[in-house]
Amino acid sequence: MRILKLLPKILICLLIFVSCSSSNESEPDIIIGQWKVIEHYEFDIPVEVTICDANWIIEFSSNGRVHQFPDDLDIEANECPLRIGDLLNWINKGNNQYEIRLDGEEGEIYTFYKDGVNLISEFPNGETKMLYKPY
Repeated sequence: MRILKLLPKILICLLIFVSCSSSNESEPDIIIGQWKVIEHYEFDIPVEVTICDANWIIEFSSNGRVHQFPDDLDIEANECPLRIGDLLNWINKGNNQYEIRLDGEEGEIYTFYKDGVNLISEFPNGETKMLYKPY
């Protein structure tokens, strides 16, 4: 009889413990890391990746900053315009939605998801999609 009286209290304690421990465990954002473009799509049709996109690395830092840098300095100096990546921030809006914005500006919502180890971004225009591999 005593066990029957304790059972509801034990179940409530277990429920509280499980809910607290699961809410404290947060998965790292899938975009964190350094990425290199390997495929580009417009309206789901593959298009050639530009030399600039193919040779620039984008890094999403855990502090919410976006950095871009070339993996080949000769290409940057000769063929690609300056990128504004170091002025960008990202914010996880939930459901694979990430706001990318300039410092102090309103941003645009991109959709990011994983395909194996690769990262896919769908642009706000609904037309452009990029596939990145880890760098």
